Amino acid sequence: MVPDFLCIGAQKAGTSWLQYHLREHPQIWLPPFKEIHYFDDLDRSSHLRNLILRRGQYLRSLHKLGQIPLERGLIRDLFWFMKYFVMPRTNRWYQSLFQPKAGQIAGELTPAYARLTPELISEVYKFNPELKLIYVLRNPIDRTISQLKMQMSRKSVFDEDRDLPDKERLEAYMKIPQLFANGDYLTNLSNWQTVFPENQILVLFFEEMSASPTEYLKKILDFLEVNSSFRFDGSDLSTKMNGYDYLIPDEVVRRVNIHWHDKIIEMHTQFNNKYTAQWLEDVNMSLANTSQNNNER
Repeated sequence: MVPDFLCIGAQKAGTSWLQYHLREHPQIWLPPFKEIHYFDDLDRSSHLRNLILRRGQYLRSLHKLGQIPLERGLIRDLFWFMKYFVMPRTNRWYQSLFQPKAGQIAGELTPAYARLTPELISEVYKFNPELKLIYVLRNPIDRTISQLKMQMSRKSVFDEDRDLPDKERLEAYMKIPQLFANGDYLTNLSNWQTVFPENQILVLFFEEMSASPTEYLKKILDFLEVNSSFRFDGSDLSTKMNGYDYLIPDEVVRRVNIHWHDKIIEMHTQFNNKYTAQWLEDVNMSLANTSQNNNER
């Protein structure tokens, strides 16, 4: 079985929220936990390496799995996890992970896929040339700050830099290439469009989800060609997931704004909608306020 759709990102753009709600739909099958990380894992032969790299995700997922009532498929999911961890990471193994019932489509959400090179995207295409792709964009400044908050809040005992002062840890995270590559939407989207036709790629905006979650989900369900009149639990649609309260220093926020300013202009030129217009207004205002404050000192 090959997946019918992938959500390729962006990281910190509401993909956990999307995973949670798509799982409710009776015509959609998703793996027991989010982010399989197959196509972006170049060393696919090593489960141990993959486990070490993604141990935090696995531990959180196993904790959630332990909270699933038996009648909702705990035993089935345990067998799925056994296959996930034990079987060799091959194309056949990846395909075997998708187990939809009759009348269901299957997919997975791995935000790191957005950064795949055209060569790796071609591998994805070979699996399913008809694959549908969902790419959720968020103000790249907010997305970057959110990722930094997440990184700084997760002081795992496994982190090599856990004993460093916060300022040094933050500087180390600022140097990680993926931090800004995750928000380089135009490059990422161009790479996918060199392989997949545009009509198989749905580009959405995080701000749509925040403003009108019901309409946002309906747009996705229409794209996936499943019943878009399915009623989700409206009381849960506004629930925020994976939020972090860590306060990023103003100086770092200013550096992030400067980094993205010109790129946001390019994004607004490309998409030219109310969301990118707001991104541009926000970054201009932020930099103007910073300049004014500096002049007043």
